[in-house]
Amino acid sequence: MRGNARWLAEHSAALRNSELSEVDLRNVAEELDGLGRAEARAVRERMAKLLTRLELWHTQQSKRWAARVGLARHPRQEGG
Repeated sequence: MRGNARWLAEHSAALRNSELSEVDLRNVAEELDGLGRAEARAVRERMAKLLTRLELWHTQQSKRWAARVGLARHPRQEGG
């Protein structure tokens, strides 16, 4: 394991074993805050992508509907 991963593993093990004297509480709190911010950012980014896709789908659906209405009003004439 590398630095941060090792630190997290050691501190999570100490917490599971109730070895609070071994835990750097201030830095654990900072890590938790950072994880919370990262999760919130990821949710915002996913929501933005979802809303963009929904808007595109809605726009395309409206265009498809308009095209169908246009075809119904002006059917192609066969022959020449």
